[in-house]
Amino acid sequence: MKVRNKDFFLLEDLFAFTHLIDCIMKHVNTDLAQTKDRTQRLSRLWKAFEQSGTEASMRALYEFTYRIIFLSAYRLLKNKEEAEDVVQEVSIKMLSQREKSKPVIHFSAWLSRLTRNTALQVLECRKKQYLTKVGMLSMQEDQAILDVGKEKDHRFVLLFEGIPQLKGKNFQKILNLELEGYSNPEIAEILGKTEKHVRDRKYLAKKELKRILKQM
Repeated sequence: MKVRNKDFFLLEDLFAFTHLIDCIMKHVNTDLAQTKDRTQRLSRLWKAFEQSGTEASMRALYEFTYRIIFLSAYRLLKNKEEAEDVVQEVSIKMLSQREKSKPVIHFSAWLSRLTRNTALQVLECRKKQYLTKVGMLSMQEDQAILDVGKEKDHRFVLLFEGIPQLKGKNFQKILNLELEGYSNPEIAEILGKTEKHVRDRKYLAKKELKRILKQM
């Protein structure tokens, strides 16, 4: 029986690995293209509604964002009725945003953050209702929650004093966007950078901020 050369096995494994990487990259590129198309379409629909305010532009925006908001909320809540409530609340805020003086520049990231924050509020409300129902939320625990809130406020004061002292490229922008509730993918979209760039710069920015805060 003839045994194949060891180098042949290595070459065969290399071809198999290369093929696997090619397949993965095709899926990644497809997902990126779909995300880019969705972001661009959201931007076009929002601008059309923002500029005209017609019923047709409002309906087009609402119908396109309905599924996006619902799926995003459902992933967090795992409850169809609550996810639909989030859709209604977010849609109302989205459509009323046109009347406000502050323009929405990065609509896709803004909508994603609004949806996530609204869903998290529902989760927090659900948790508090449960704790109240079973009698676990006492007056002492209410006070403890307020004390934690005060401690967080103190931290925020330190952060807002420390962040302006950061000198690194995009340090201030990235940390300010994070404080506003934006995720890494959303920050990357806003800055026109990769998620890796955002993660790396955020790590360095927090390291520098920690050094600054220790000196304050």
